[in-house]
Amino acid sequence: MFKWLYSGSASASSMNAGMKNIRNQFCQMLDASRRAFQLAADAYLRYADAQEVREELFALDKSINKSERTIRKELVIHTSVRGTADFDQCLIMMSIVKDGERLGDIAKNVYDLAVSAPDVPEGITKGKLEMVKNAILALIDHCRHIFDSQDEKMATELICQAAAIEDTCDEQIRWFLAEKTDNERIDVAYALAFRYFKRYASHVRNIASSIVQPLHKLDFTSKIVKNNPLNNDLLNESPKE
Repeated sequence: MFKWLYSGSASASSMNAGMKNIRNQFCQMLDASRRAFQLAADAYLRYADAQEVREELFALDKSINKSERTIRKELVIHTSVRGTADFDQCLIMMSIVKDGERLGDIAKNVYDLAVSAPDVPEGITKGKLEMVKNAILALIDHCRHIFDSQDEKMATELICQAAAIEDTCDEQIRWFLAEKTDNERIDVAYALAFRYFKRYASHVRNIASSIVQPLHKLDFTSKIVKNNPLNNDLLNESPKE
């Protein structure tokens, strides 16, 4: 879908530089989003001190927002020069940049939960949260690679993997909504954590959809998931440090 982003055939060198900048800025957004999520999730799971990671996490969020604004500006310049030739691709890029920005916001949601959650996650539920966290970190690593390579087969696999993560989170959320335990306050925190994790995976899934879907089907990937067996490998994969 984004062959024009990776093409060196543009007539003006400044246009080539602009396209390279768009590509680099979005990859930086993904890198920053991954790091922000790792910091926030580790703080919630009490593998890191929330106050110690706060400054870095909020700096990452600012860099993500700055990248979003830069990409929007570059896209406006591109369409002003090229006209409607790449208009659909520019609209898709605008959409997935918003998904990238939302990843940073969700990381902050997880961080806020780390600060305000009444109790430390523990036991089986902590293990499940850790499993999903690791799967999400691996997912965003794969998304970064797929955006660089524009590999449609890998993008399809990632969409299915993201759907599997979302289903896992939904199962946990339904359980906490249906069951009564001795500590309802921590149950609420657990349900919110799984909800945030699901939303993060969903936005990564949206980004991957830009590799295989046309503009009018962007973000709509249920048929892709239905026609391909879900791959749960990421739920057992250790993320890169």
